[in-house]
Amino acid sequence: MRRIEVTIIPQRCKGCPYCEEAFPELFKVNKVVTLASGEHRAYLPIEYLPKVQRAFFSCPNGGISYRIVLA
Repeated sequence: MRRIEVTIIPQRCKGCPYCEEAFPELFKVNKVVTLASGEHRAYLPIEYLPKVQRAFFSCPNGGISYRIVLA
């Protein structure tokens, strides 16, 4: 089973709203982005990949990383 590991890189985050606009169920902006859980890392089902990619490409500072992992 494949999942997506999404990580916020706080040192690169400038608090812009683009990731939250792309995937509001996951990203929350309050000066620095956190995931909805309040953490900086989350594991999601593979079907969320298009939304994760939209958020990733919308970040002008490279504050989001993701990778596909086998679970």
